[in-house]
Amino acid sequence: EPAQKAGIKTVLGIPLLQKGTLIGVLMVGSAEMMSNIQQYQPVFKKLELFLGSEILRKRLENERIHIVESLPDLVGRMDFSGIFTRINSAGCRLMGFSEQGIVGRSLLDFLHPEDRTQVEDLLHSAHDGVATFRFEARIIQKSGQVVWLAWHGSVFLDEGVVFVSAKDVTEERDLRELINNASELAQIGGWSIDLVNQKLVWSKEIHRIYDTDPDTYRP
Repeated sequence: EPAQKAGIKTVLGIPLLQKGTLIGVLMVGSAEMMSNIQQYQPVFKKLELFLGSEILRKRLENERIHIVESLPDLVGRMDFSGIFTRINSAGCRLMGFSEQGIVGRSLLDFLHPEDRTQVEDLLHSAHDGVATFRFEARIIQKSGQVVWLAWHGSVFLDEGVVFVSAKDVTEERDLRELINNASELAQIGGWSIDLVNQKLVWSKEIHRIYDTDPDTYRP
């Protein structure tokens, strides 16, 4: 009855295909008779392929967004100046700002003043074709709390973007400092094991005993 009131005489089901796989059907109502609609068959054929591809692309994009949003660590995208163009919910929590307070601003704006120079140099290296980089730096949250984040960046030179991820290593840094302080007081070496990341951490005294560089050597 609603179709009659609308003057619909013909209903077409247009299959939406992606690489030969049916992913949906587009229903089209028309006031024309079927014999008059046949002339538009080539157009409908193009719609099958175009809309099918677009629906699949959108579905995959939504799945990717859901995956990124479910991650516990920061995941984001920035340009070579360090300006954020996207960041996930976990990243907002770690940074201590809303998405609106982060996107459009440079990472340098959130860094502890003592860490800005090294990060700025790393961002400049993106122009020189550096594929990846890693660093640890302090973020000053909106509340004023200081958080250590371990960052990893992947540079896509042709697109002019850097995809970054980061996790909170504040507790790991505090533990490392505690071990170092205890070692200096007792004049003995110490170590700890991060069971989650399978990582062994030596104190400065252990590095001194074995004559290794704590900044470059990984036990």
